[in-house]
Amino acid sequence: MENKRGVIGLIQAVVFDWDGTVMDYGAQAPVIALKQAFAYFGIQVPLANIRLDQGLNGLAHTKKLLRNSQIGFEWLSNYPDDSLNGAVEKVYQQYQRAIGPALKEAAHFKPGVKELVDYLNFQKIPYIATTKFPQSWLAQVLPLAAQQGFHPKANVTFEPGDTASSEINQIVDHLAGLSVTRPQNVIRIGDMPRDMLTGQTIQALSVGVVEGGQLIGLSEGEFDLLTIAEKNELRNQAVEKLEAAGADEVINQINELINLIVAINDVDTRHAAYQTVKD
Repeated sequence: MENKRGVIGLIQAVVFDWDGTVMDYGAQAPVIALKQAFAYFGIQVPLANIRLDQGLNGLAHTKKLLRNSQIGFEWLSNYPDDSLNGAVEKVYQQYQRAIGPALKEAAHFKPGVKELVDYLNFQKIPYIATTKFPQSWLAQVLPLAAQQGFHPKANVTFEPGDTASSEINQIVDHLAGLSVTRPQNVIRIGDMPRDMLTGQTIQALSVGVVEGGQLIGLSEGEFDLLTIAEKNELRNQAVEKLEAAGADEVINQINELINLIVAINDVDTRHAAYQTVKD
């Protein structure tokens, strides 16, 4: 089977995004950590305000929130001898203290991940994972992920001073280490537009996943409380953003990737064998 990005033959590898795709439904850990960081200084920032720029790195997110007239005014009212630049440094330092516990608390598989990982293992399709967090933060989550059965062949982290090119180079190097011969036979799956752009850059099949992702940005409990119409509206908005960023395919739940791989690989007999083993 050949699809619109030139996949011919078998899928050779999968490149996962970590937060909001594999673990941490709605990518809540950074949101919670940032809220706690401001609360430490007596400033209560509504979750809705923080979620407006969900996906920014912690420092940029802190700066943007403090540029908000109400939040900035509250800070200067509480700390008249401090500058907003000083506020950014203090809040971000507190955020760095809060993010580790928040990441560990949120380190649970999203629905459908275990089924997908079991399938990849059965089909002997290797996978790596990427994150916008530094290695020191990811290291706190890795043992918890391993306990749940997630064992990437490599992890791409984002260190201070890294650029988008750094991430791309790491991914390409790791895929070469997996003996990938055609980047078009790699799937890049993530929940954000930047993940789709990464996939395009490495010439992979870019697959966006909607539910539990950052574009919706709600916890599983919050999402479950919505009406069907509200859920569908948020899903449609996320789909539009992922497609606008160049997604080749968009799926709602991450385990729907299994059907896509089956269609590409045209391995119905192997899939039937997997179903037999699983059942």
